[in-house]
Amino acid sequence: MEVIPQIKQLFLNNNQIKNLEGIETLVNLDRIFLNRNQISDIRGLDSLINLKWLELNENNISEIYGLDTQVNLLRLDINQNQITKIKGLNKLRNLQVLILRRNQITEICNVDKLLNLNWLFLDNNLIEEIKGLDTLIKLDTIHLDNNKITEIKGLNKLINLENLYLDRNQITEIKGLEHLKKLKLLFLGFNPIEGGFAKDVMGIDDVKNLLSSYEKWKNAK
Repeated sequence: MEVIPQIKQLFLNNNQIKNLEGIETLVNLDRIFLNRNQISDIRGLDSLINLKWLELNENNISEIYGLDTQVNLLRLDINQNQITKIKGLNKLRNLQVLILRRNQITEICNVDKLLNLNWLFLDNNLIEEIKGLDTLIKLDTIHLDNNKITEIKGLNKLINLENLYLDRNQITEIKGLEHLKKLKLLFLGFNPIEGGFAKDVMGIDDVKNLLSSYEKWKNAK
């Protein structure tokens, strides 16, 4: 990759790139955009210790690895790839935004070290259970819409959570929210929910908008 070494931001979207060979010389990079390529191997980033933003959307990535030196990374986007398991993120202790939507992930795991995470996007996967989030007390927003979740649970420790997206799952009852005192926005559209609101929902102090996405879209028409 013959480019000027002092480049800080690199945009190579919509090409036919298959690997990151040569990128290791660009040690001043803080943002990389490699969306819509043919990348399957993400090794080669070890020397890019200044990297803060990495986008690898719509590639052929099936496994996350090679990010151990990215301690300054703030945002990681690997949407619409072929990832089946969350791993390889333990060293990303400053990460604030993790976006892994539209993959084939079946389980929320190996995110407990991401203590500075604010936004987590895991929508459009194959997740069946909400778990593994207890240590992520800085989380503000969680997207788990369009998965296979049957029950709202595993959120009690997320005392700063404000936005929760659970549209298009298999949830039948509104519960498990009693500790989310800062919750402002709850999306539960297109679930098989029956009956009214559970007491723990009505007890949330700071709820400003308790809307299903269905109602939001309906009112916008």
